Amino acid sequence: MRTVHSAFLAAVLFLAVGCGGVSGDFTAREAGLAMDLPSGWAQGAPKTAGGFYANRDGMHFFADRAKDFPQGSVMLFPLEGETLLAHAENAIEQEKSMTGMFKAMVEFTGRMAPPEADESVKEAQEALETEITGPEEITVDGRTAYAAVFKTPDITTRRLFIAKGDEVIEVIFQAETPDWPEYEAAFREMEASIRLD
Repeated sequence: MRTVHSAFLAAVLFLAVGCGGVSGDFTAREAGLAMDLPSGWAQGAPKTAGGFYANRDGMHFFADRAKDFPQGSVMLFPLEGETLLAHAENAIEQEKSMTGMFKAMVEFTGRMAPPEADESVKEAQEALETEITGPEEITVDGRTAYAAVFKTPDITTRRLFIAKGDEVIEVIFQAETPDWPEYEAAFREMEASIRLD
């Protein structure tokens, strides 16, 4: 009986501690990042048709598996010799460039569309309006990091840029813009709980 008890205790300790990595409600092992999630949130992966699968190895976190928002994700990118600030600034410029490209496509399509489509073209152009703030220097788990906010009429996104060796960990928090004020405090609590190994 003592052997069974010892084996059970060892298994519980292994699951609680892991393999020397980080622990928390959300764990991105590949990135060496953990953070606490609000009650009811889960870790998983996106479904093709929208929503999420619960999955402890997923790089996404979400409030409701049937909905796309609010949600977030963790991604890794190579620094490629850049400073962290330069990486953050380049990510912002890429976002601006893509938004400009989409606006040009909508404008071109609008010129070819019949006059009765004018209102739809105007709505599409307005949906692409993006307000960007940042990069702002912040501290994440004792490390210098940067944050930027991208706000469209539909979606608001807060992106964190955290250097780890020769890689950048990007942590992304997203909600529908009308709901952002409801979730911003929860996102900030998640951000404050980030732990890196």
